[in-house]
Amino acid sequence: CVDWYGAPKISHYIFQDAFAPLHACVLFRTLNFAGTPAKLPVFLLDDANELRHAGWTVVVRAFRADLKEIKGEEYTGSDSIKSPSRLGDFSLTFEQTDSTPLFFVVEVKKDGVLVHRTFYWMNYEADKGCLLTLPQTTFALKTEDGKATVTNTGDVPGVGVSVERPGHADSFTASDGCFWLDPGEEKSIEVSSMQGMAVTAWNLQGRKPSWRTVKG
Repeated sequence: CVDWYGAPKISHYIFQDAFAPLHACVLFRTLNFAGTPAKLPVFLLDDANELRHAGWTVVVRAFRADLKEIKGEEYTGSDSIKSPSRLGDFSLTFEQTDSTPLFFVVEVKKDGVLVHRTFYWMNYEADKGCLLTLPQTTFALKTEDGKATVTNTGDVPGVGVSVERPGHADSFTASDGCFWLDPGEEKSIEVSSMQGMAVTAWNLQGRKPSWRTVKG
């Protein structure tokens, strides 16, 4: 998940999310199930017992190709869990899955505060390039004290959002990348340098169906 020169690939951040000690996930039998009813198991994992003496909520949301939410469910509890713990099933009708692509966002909140999020993209193979023709959004970027804060200033979620330093991919590092950012939401990440950074996203406003960046 790191290239020959030492630059992290998108998969690096996907693996980082998947192996987080505190993590909620949805399991899929296939990557493509458009027009088919879906019953998806929801699991919560807490390998470091971070939820001890805390209230917790797992939120699962589904978004269609226009980035509009089609369904959301919450699973709540308190204190330590037996990890992994199956919380239930997230179900969609065949009408709800009939979208290319189809996105799922899974979050863990501890005492009401978001502590982990991951997202999935499904049903994309039927329309090549559909992940790069999503409704577009805009971002603001500010830096302070070794951190970069990205804000989604648009009206739709930001998908596959990252902070990069063009021309320095082999030496620049960030604590997170390829994340989902709701409209109006901001996220701060640690970065190795605050010089010449840019925000990238699959649906960055003004971009063409190829990877481009906009400087913050």
